[in-house]
Parts: sequence; C-alpha cells; structure tokens
Amino acid sequence: MNNTRLAKSLLCVMLVLLMLASAVSCDKGNQPADPTQSGATATSPAGNNPGGNSGNSGNELTEEELYKPERKDYDRDLNIWVNQNGGDINFYFCEAEAYTGSIVNDALYRRELFMEENFGVSVEMKVESDKIYDKLSVPLSAGEYVCDAAMLTGVESFKLAQNGLLKDLALLEELNLSASYWDQRIQSEYAIGDRIFMLEGDYTIYDEMRTYVVLYNDTLYSKYDYYTTYGTPYEMVESETWTLEKMLEMANGMYVDNNTNQIPDEADTYGIVGELTLPFYAFLGSGMKTIANNNGKMTLLIKDSTMYQLIYDTFEDTMQIALDEDILMPQLLTVEDYWTAASNVFEYGRALFRTTSLSAALRLGNMESIFGILPIPAYTENQGGYYCWVSGNNHSPITIPHTVADAHETAEILEAFCYYSKYMANGSLYDAFFEEFRLAKLCRTPEDVAMLNLVFDSKTFDFDQTTKITGIESALYSMAKQGDLTTLSSTLSGLRESAQAKLNEFLLKMS
Repeated sequence: MNNTRLAKSLLCVMLVLLMLASAVSCDKGNQPADPTQSGATATSPAGNNPGGNSGNSGNELTEEELYKPERKDYDRDLNIWVNQNGGDINFYFCEAEAYTGSIVNDALYRRELFMEENFGVSVEMKVESDKIYDKLSVPLSAGEYVCDAAMLTGVESFKLAQNGLLKDLALLEELNLSASYWDQRIQSEYAIGDRIFMLEGDYTIYDEMRTYVVLYNDTLYSKYDYYTTYGTPYEMVESETWTLEKMLEMANGMYVDNNTNQIPDEADTYGIVGELTLPFYAFLGSGMKTIANNNGKMTLLIKDSTMYQLIYDTFEDTMQIALDEDILMPQLLTVEDYWTAASNVFEYGRALFRTTSLSAALRLGNMESIFGILPIPAYTENQGGYYCWVSGNNHSPITIPHTVADAHETAEILEAFCYYSKYMANGSLYDAFFEEFRLAKLCRTPEDVAMLNLVFDSKTFDFDQTTKITGIESALYSMAKQGDLTTLSSTLSGLRESAQAKLNEFLLKMS
C-alpha cells in the first residue's frame, strides 16, 4: 500500500467505526485463567458478555446466580437436527454414549447425564449430511413437526427464516439472551429489526473452531530473525501493529520451487498457505462491511459513494493476494485432498504462516516446530481492534422450527442446556476445549490462552455474505480462482447497483 492508499485506509477505518455501531472490539483487559496450570478453570471469552454480569459487587448477583435454571422434570426428548458440515462433527455436537477418556467427548457425555438426571431431558442429536435443508424445509412448509431445534449453516438458517419456518427467538423470554453464554455478536450482526432467528452459544465450540485465524511457525519466524526485526508476534498484536501489509512483507520472497517442476505445488515452500477466500476475510479484517447492521437496521455502505470508494480500494489491495506467488491457494492444487496438503505444507515447515479456520490446528498434532495463533491481521495500524470472520457457510447456529408445539418449553430447556454447558460443577465445555488445545500444542502458555481468547473476542459474522445479498464474496472467490482481477471494477460496480433491489427483496421475504 502506498502512502496515499494508507491515508485513505486510515480515513476508512475512522468512518467505519462511526458507521458500524455493531462492530466488535477486543477486550485486551481480559486475562483468562491458564488451563495449563493445575486446578485452573478456563472461562468463556469476555467478548461474549456485553450484557452479562461478570462480577459480584456487594450484594449484586453473579451471572451464574442470576440465571441459574430451576430444576424440573420435563420427562421428554430434545430432538436436534445437525448439519454435517465438514470436520469431525462428533467432536462438537453428537451425543456421547460413554466416558472414553477423550476430553471433549467426556464433557459432552457429562452434560447429557446432567440433563437427564436434573431435567429429565434426553438430548437426541441427529446428524444429516444429505440435503438436510430439503429434509427440513419440505415438511416444515407443510406444517409438520420434525425436530425441536435445528443447527443448519447460517446461510441455510436464513433461508428457513425467509420462508417463515423459524421461531423468532427474541419473543421467547425463557432465553436469557444478554447472558455471556449466548454469543452477543451473532445477535447484533444477524438481527432483522428486533427479531432474532438464530443463536450461537457455549453449548458448542463449533463456531469458535470455525473462526478464521493465522497460525505462525515459530522455527521459521526465528530462522528469518523476525524476533529482532518485528518483535514477538504477540507483541505486534498487543501493540496493534499486526497488519496485513506486515504479514505480506514477512512472507515476501519465500517461494521456493523445491522439486524444480516450475509448478507451484504441495512440495514447494511458501510464505503463506492461504485459501481463495483469504482476500475477502482480509477485507473484513479491516472492520469494514459492505452492509452494516445497526440494531437490526441494514445500511448499504456500498451505495454511499465515499464508502464505496474506500471499500473498493481495500478490495483492490486484498485481491492482490490471489496473484502473489509467495501465497499457496490450496484449492488450485491438483491433489484430491487439498486441505490435507495445505496442512502438510505448514506442518512440515514449508510455510511461515497458515491462514485458515481454527479447526485446521487440530491437524497439526505431529508438528515438531512450535506454532502459535494470531488474529486475522488488521488493515491499518491502531484501527481499534481485530476482526476474525466466522463464515455463514461454516458455522451452525441453533434455531427453533415454527412447528414446535411448545416453543417456550423448548426454549426453557435450551436455556438450561446452554447455561450448564458453561456452569457445570465438574467443568464446562470450554474447560475441555482449552485442555484439548493444550494437548494439541496450541495452548502451551498463559499467553497462548490469552491470544486464543482475544481471537474469540474478535469474532465477526457478516450479514451480507450469509444472506448473499450482494454476492460480492462469491464473485471475489471466482476472480481469485481464475487469477484474473481485470473485472474487479466492473464486477463490484454491477453488484453495487443491484444491491438495493436484492436487499429490499430479502426484507420483504423476512416480513
């Protein structure tokens, strides 16, 4: 980025912070407990708790005391349909059948036993991988009961909502939506007016695992003497100097054609192992949006001429990533399992950085070099926070279908389900999560844990990408795949012109 572009970028960030009332900021004061120390308990990220009560001042009740569910014997099943959306879904959702010694499995099983013994509720998870949207929408459209709750992708959940097939969760007072165990960001970024159709919360770690991050190889970082040049990666994050420009600067010139076949492949060395979506979530890393959601009211930022120019300039910068020979785009490899190939390049020390969703870190259990985690870099220094995208294609929020006979009782059970995922006496799901990551060599120190929590505090959901209003994310993906950016201006201009009509159509369906 040249100086003129940098000046525009700084102006951009200032405007965005003014226009995006729902933007997420990092709580750097959060100092989570260190699960690597005996007896410590990891807590849910502070960024989930803008409305919750996290302390006890005088006679003030703690959140745990304030929202503790009343024990009841419901004597019923809680049937939840879950979308098989990549990865080991059993690790995140499915009911366990016994204690196995696996940390997360045992936490899930302990929760199941707790719900059965204290609420008379048998949680039944049904995983569907084949056309789950059709299997749900068709009978729901006919007014038939299918399940008590559904966890489709964010994209599919909005489709169900547009067709009137989901309950408005904001009307169910049994859900304490301001509590920290219900994620606040999705409520602000996916709200439609005063209505909320889907939630994320501490009942699963799936959305955390689907948060985009940057992994770095400490051995290579040391080899290139970057500790001397830049300081530690965590120091850069803390000082707000961890930027996209700096990451690209570090990766510059690292490509090596190891097998001399003149083809970038999985045997070569790179500065960054990225992916074709990287230019888009690098854009979101600036804090900008194409559509802002302010308390449920949508604003087409791309229709404003000043904002459009700033948005275009940023995309023009981030899209250059797709043409950089120092960056491997795994989807362009000719191997069948390109995600495993991408992990192997990083695991075996042939890349300094790996940009990916956090779930990919679980593939690195055999990595000999120490690696760490960073948020998606900022677009400019001191922009006021980091923004780590959770794609609407990947996360699976919880919803309640409109044919559920007693939605209030179902909501009451889901409230207990989520509450005790955090506040079970024998350890929460987050305890298990951090312990699992300690064993995966990601949380070796308290600083690693703090960085992971900072990432979770920085989560951002993108309304436009999830609802497919403008189609910009898909268009950029196609351009990155083709390696041809000549149509960037005309494509963005065209999508900008059609955006208002598409947003109006979406809101009409939602009404």
